[in-house]
Amino acid sequence: MGEGLIAVLGDLLNLLIAIEVLQNITSYLRRHVVQIELVLLTAITAVARKVIVLPQNVENKPILVVALGVAVLCLAAAFWMVRQANEMEVSGQDGVARTGPARSFQEAGHSPASDADGPH
Repeated sequence: MGEGLIAVLGDLLNLLIAIEVLQNITSYLRRHVVQIELVLLTAITAVARKVIVLPQNVENKPILVVALGVAVLCLAAAFWMVRQANEMEVSGQDGVARTGPARSFQEAGHSPASDADGPH
């Protein structure tokens, strides 16, 4: 019973990861913006799935467990730093924290062509 439940949960997490990757790709193709928060959440979901479906004989591989723990901590710290940077950037502009989708480079008032010329 327990093994079957873990297998179903692993399959559901695989489906969630696939949907998140599809959302990453469609977001990039529509807006030409990589939403780093979504990428980090996808990675955290993938590592969580790996932890949940660990095999029975994991006691013989303590380095694997430590490595997965370090990966979770690093990804969580990266997500927190990106979230804090986004909140500070937006609150500095209009005083309101952004909760919507990411803005493209052009929407923010920057143009790659004008920045390449340097200051005038």
